[in-house]
Amino acid sequence: MVLMRRIILCILFSIALLGVYGQESIALRQATNLRSVTLSIKQDSIALDTVSIIPHSFLFKGVDSADYKLDYINAVLYWIKKPAMDSVEGFI
Repeated sequence: MVLMRRIILCILFSIALLGVYGQESIALRQATNLRSVTLSIKQDSIALDTVSIIPHSFLFKGVDSADYKLDYINAVLYWIKKPAMDSVEGFI
């Protein structure tokens, strides 16, 4: 009888552990510190932020990196070749 209780207890404990998860990996949560921004292209230069931008942490959707120059220290974007659209989406 005692052995049967222990077996049932072990089975119930094992079933309960199936629903428990440890720390999820960053890839599963897709954690990011990047902010989504929409920028107008009317000006030749755009101040992106009041603080510096970490190099290689800036991304535009559908715009080649050769079309703009980014001053990381002053967080200012300079257009070399403006895109045909009136605004672009990016991540800072």
